[in-house]
Amino acid sequence: MSERTSVLNLDGLDGTNPMGFLAGLGVLAILDHLNYPARLWWTDTLVPRARIQGTPSIDALVEEVRRDKEKFGVSALLDFPPGDPATDIKFERPEEVRDFLQHCRKSEPSSSLSAALVCEGVADNQGHAKPTDLHFTAGQQQFLTMVRELQQDAANDHLRNALYGPWKYESTLPSFKWDSTDDRDHAFAASNPAKEKKRTAPGAEWLAFRGLTLFPVHPKSGRVQTPGGGGTWKSGWLTWPLWRVPISTAGVRTLIQAVPRDEDVPNRFLIAAEAWGVHRLMRSRIIRSDEGGYGTFRPAHLVWSAAPPFEPKQPL
Repeated sequence: MSERTSVLNLDGLDGTNPMGFLAGLGVLAILDHLNYPARLWWTDTLVPRARIQGTPSIDALVEEVRRDKEKFGVSALLDFPPGDPATDIKFERPEEVRDFLQHCRKSEPSSSLSAALVCEGVADNQGHAKPTDLHFTAGQQQFLTMVRELQQDAANDHLRNALYGPWKYESTLPSFKWDSTDDRDHAFAASNPAKEKKRTAPGAEWLAFRGLTLFPVHPKSGRVQTPGGGGTWKSGWLTWPLWRVPISTAGVRTLIQAVPRDEDVPNRFLIAAEAWGVHRLMRSRIIRSDEGGYGTFRPAHLVWSAAPPFEPKQPL
């Protein structure tokens, strides 16, 4: 195996945690954007860990993630409207959504990320744009403002810790609330969660944000359809696959979009998934505050697991 295609053990990224899974996708998306021939997969172990192929070392990977993050500071996504950037994606008027998406189509990764955050044709009860099911913030917690803070202040040590693990919750930088191991009912307390100084792992938060690239949304029957998402806005879930074979960005995007929205996953999908190399389907429940704003993931549970791969016995 050449240096270019060395396999890196990203043991900080736990595939049973939604944020760990999204962060693994973020690593893959970043390397793909930088034209590396990257492939991602997950160990078939008690705690599945990410494996990436396509860059020679963790240090090289951290440097590429840093380079991508620095360039993102002047991205189209963070510069809309030009000169007076928006703080969130819950735009008040339909034409703002259209203009936002058109503005972001100028370049990647803004084009893919904007398509994962919001789509035309769906509004909430107040007439504002309805975002992806993975939008868990409200009130003073403004999504795009949080992205900007992480882009500016997530440091190399944060990124390295996200990849190596175990995650250190030592920062007060923003959290998108995707970490199911930090499942606390603060989202449903009487006090405003935005006033709490929650400790976060900002490197993992940033990588998970970049992983949204592989979750493009679209409108259907008056709702935003998020890949793997199901249920209702206030009581939904996210289902995601873990696979044992190296897969490219295009293959991962196709696999994620193939996951059914049904609570009971059809057997025909499970048969196909096992043939594709999927060894596990995970699911986390999404619950939100009574107002439908602040959200959180509940700890994940196993939906389905494949039979272990056949290994012939060694001759005596």
